[in-house]
Amino acid sequence: MSTKETLSFLTETLKKWQNIEKASIKMAESKKERTKNPLIRTVLDILERDSRYHFELQQMLIDSLTKQPLEMNVDDIGLITEIIDKHHKIEKDVIAIGQNARDVLGPKGGFVLQKFILNYLITDEAKHDTLLEGLSQVKKGMYPYGS
Repeated sequence: MSTKETLSFLTETLKKWQNIEKASIKMAESKKERTKNPLIRTVLDILERDSRYHFELQQMLIDSLTKQPLEMNVDDIGLITEIIDKHHKIEKDVIAIGQNARDVLGPKGGFVLQKFILNYLITDEAKHDTLLEGLSQVKKGMYPYGS
């Protein structure tokens, strides 16, 4: 595939993906109207919010392919380093707190919904740690001698 064909393919693919995210947002909004259950409403809020974030990230990718490339300068690399250094420990601490809280509930019996929520929170915090590790890899790729 030529560069032009690759850019066109990626742009069209991301636009299709954005349409799916729009549908997910509408679904979550419409289902929230049907329930007062706080857990279900919160899950729908999360789905809606994540779909909005995905849409924004996809738009940033489209713009980077069609308008303005993504760039990072030395100051950005410094900020990444600061974010990673400060937040990495926080993520490890909150994951441990969540795991301890979940473990207190035990492997069997009640608290099924509470365990579900704690597992989600732990997974979401781990996702942040993965995001920061990805930033660290970007930094190493852009500035291999200063990592």
